[in-house]
Amino acid sequence: MKLHDFYHLPRDYSRAKLNAQLGGAAALVISLLPFSPAHRLIRIYSPFVALCVATWQYQESETAKRLSRRLSVQEGLTEAAGFAHDAKLLSPTSTAMDIPVIEPPKLVNAIEEVKRQGVSVLIFGNSGSGKSSTARLLIGAITAQRDAIVLVADHHLNDWGNLPVIGKLPNVLRTIDCIVKELDRRQNDWERQCRELPKSERKKDYPFFIFVWDEIGGVLTYAKSKEGRELIKKEGLIDPSDALLRLGSELRKFKGLFIGLNQSGTTDALGIDGSYRNNFVDIHLCESALNQIDYCLNWKKDDNRWQFVDSKREGYPCIVKGKPALHPTHAHHQLFAEGNPPIQVNEPNLLPLDLELPETPIVYNADPSCETARTVRAQPAPQPARLEPVEDARDAPLSKEVLLKPEITEKELERAWQLWNNGTQSKEQLCKGVWGGMKRGHGRIWKRASIKIQDICIQLELFPTWLDKDRLG
Repeated sequence: MKLHDFYHLPRDYSRAKLNAQLGGAAALVISLLPFSPAHRLIRIYSPFVALCVATWQYQESETAKRLSRRLSVQEGLTEAAGFAHDAKLLSPTSTAMDIPVIEPPKLVNAIEEVKRQGVSVLIFGNSGSGKSSTARLLIGAITAQRDAIVLVADHHLNDWGNLPVIGKLPNVLRTIDCIVKELDRRQNDWERQCRELPKSERKKDYPFFIFVWDEIGGVLTYAKSKEGRELIKKEGLIDPSDALLRLGSELRKFKGLFIGLNQSGTTDALGIDGSYRNNFVDIHLCESALNQIDYCLNWKKDDNRWQFVDSKREGYPCIVKGKPALHPTHAHHQLFAEGNPPIQVNEPNLLPLDLELPETPIVYNADPSCETARTVRAQPAPQPARLEPVEDARDAPLSKEVLLKPEITEKELERAWQLWNNGTQSKEQLCKGVWGGMKRGHGRIWKRASIKIQDICIQLELFPTWLDKDRLG
């Protein structure tokens, strides 16, 4: 018998007890009838046999109830070793009570796992599963060690406490573009230090920045709509799909943390393939966790990891990076219900915002004396000098002789950088702008240009979606 079948024991033995009692009563009545054809000895002893069977079935059912009661109140599988003691209480003649002793699985602490790996975070779960509470708990744990700038993009405008929130979908796209530009500023500053300063004097002296992007799928869908496409084209905003990959893989390298929240349960649904998946710790809550054990993870039903998560099916199951875990904020609730309060979450230690944002963020718990609430529209931090974009860098492309040289020249770097700042970001257009007219598939010239433009992008720390991830090395 499997462990999850024990929950049906009271129902099965209640039915067996009732059948035995009815059968015993019927045998007693039949044996006492004067016209019964049974032998006299059978008529005398059959009532006693029936009563013995009924009593035995009753004892079996009571023992099964005690065992099932322990199974229904135990937390996880930590009391699994005690099942053997209850098994001894059952009749040794019962062949259905073969109870295994199962070791509890090793559980992962979601917050400690994120802090240990130091990568971006994706939190998946249905509505009410505790995604926002988990993100706030994580922010509180991180800012307990160092103050940080925190900004939330959430077009559903959930209550994020003291955290500033951008709500309107067009402004969410503009905010994401602002965050990517801040990342570019930090990357360019670091590049300048590497070029101009000795190694001992280089320092990533930036304030720690945490960006929370809620409902990623909804923003990506809006960006693909007619209104979203027109907005991105008109204002020259970065595509949010590209921003998701850049923020997830690069922000952590420049004193930052990206936290993404979504209802769909897989990274593939967000366009994050295997080459980028290791840049994230994925936390699956409730329905998303159950989908993981039912369809994604190759766990069998006799696996203690599957049994632990399945035992939380009516409550708050959790899986972190493919491993079972206790829910970070709702593990104390046995049953799932909309509105169940989370554990106490520490308020984060916030730094004033230093970004020029498209709208004044909403702060639900804003206090007139709160520094964060009054400085959300502070002036942007000074940016290091950049190469000024020209009107149209494609007017004067370099020769193909320069293209065929093995080394990358300063002129090629400058030309590619100017084109990128002018909004030319496709591979074919960049190649045309740097080395002159060519089309995709033009033999040796195109092949050489395709390889060299990727090396140029890597050297300039530009990471377009068409970049071959194997060249990152």
